[in-house]
Amino acid sequence: MFRSIPVDIVKIDKSYSQGMATDPIAQVFVTAVCQVCKTLGICVVMEGIETEEHHSLALLAGADRIQGYLIGKPAALRDVPSRRSSLGKLNSRI
Repeated sequence: MFRSIPVDIVKIDKSYSQGMATDPIAQVFVTAVCQVCKTLGICVVMEGIETEEHHSLALLAGADRIQGYLIGKPAALRDVPSRRSSLGKLNSRI
């Protein structure tokens, strides 16, 4: 499927990333998606990362990037430049 359409990023819904802690099917599905994407050179973003457990599971599954309250709460665009210095430290976590 991914080979036939121009995809450069796949975003995994928080229902899957948060479900990985208790649902073995979610773990297998997310890990498989990450493996296929890595093989094809597609970046995987997992959303809904709110705890250290979610973060660890995202790393184990093979996510390239994460989004969620663990990294930061939504902010107005005018507040983003003041947060740039902290983003470098947080992005190094993944």
